[in-house]
Amino acid sequence: MFYRTGTYVAFHAAGTSDPTESDMKYYRTLQMWDVRPDQGFEFTNSHDKTAAVRDSSKRETLKCRLIERLNRSKNMILIVGSTTRYDTDWVPFEISYAVDRCRIPIIAAYPGYINITAPAALTYLWPPALATRIWNGSAHVIHVPFKQRPLADAVAQFSHRNYPPGGGLGVYSLEAYRQWGLLWTPSRPVSLPWGRRPPLARPPQQPVFGGLFASLLASAQAPPRLPPPPRRPVNPPAWDSELFLTLLRLLGGKPGT
Repeated sequence: MFYRTGTYVAFHAAGTSDPTESDMKYYRTLQMWDVRPDQGFEFTNSHDKTAAVRDSSKRETLKCRLIERLNRSKNMILIVGSTTRYDTDWVPFEISYAVDRCRIPIIAAYPGYINITAPAALTYLWPPALATRIWNGSAHVIHVPFKQRPLADAVAQFSHRNYPPGGGLGVYSLEAYRQWGLLWTPSRPVSLPWGRRPPLARPPQQPVFGGLFASLLASAQAPPRLPPPPRRPVNPPAWDSELFLTLLRLLGGKPGT
């Protein structure tokens, strides 16, 4: 019988021991958070519970060590980076053993995100082993950003005895992200001094060449303009000859002068 008190961390090592070239740098960040007491992050690292396994270890020896670590874990942090889905070696094995054999929940942590509210939109990042178990309902997953406070809460709260709600698509509420400072919303309208107006947003300025080229292209694609119809000449009103002669006599004139 195993005492499940640890947290297993799975990540894509990309076949290198250089932390800057793989997701190992996020694992180092977790260790830094755990070491510093002022960070408020604490977890029992399952990788420290068994004998150290070096990169030069044989595959079967490494597999036995990983199984022992998983058996002593209450949950697993899976760092889902941009290359995790390309791992065809240890990450699929760790996911399948954690879900199928150990029945522990997975804390999927996404670097580069502020909050996670729609995990189904991140399916393109999931490794196939995770996606298959989410869609068939066998995996219990809480999706969080790779941030200290959501990770600390998930590690402390969820285990093989307390699965996160939502099945394979569990998320924290907006209120939780707001309390962690990871969801900013204005509490009241911005007040300005009397007589001041809020600044207006200026439209982005386009380059001169780009604007000229766009106008030429638009004019070339526009339908040809038809010439306006010819104007009909307006004839002056015809004078009544009898009326003209009458007016001429009244004025004292003579016709023909």
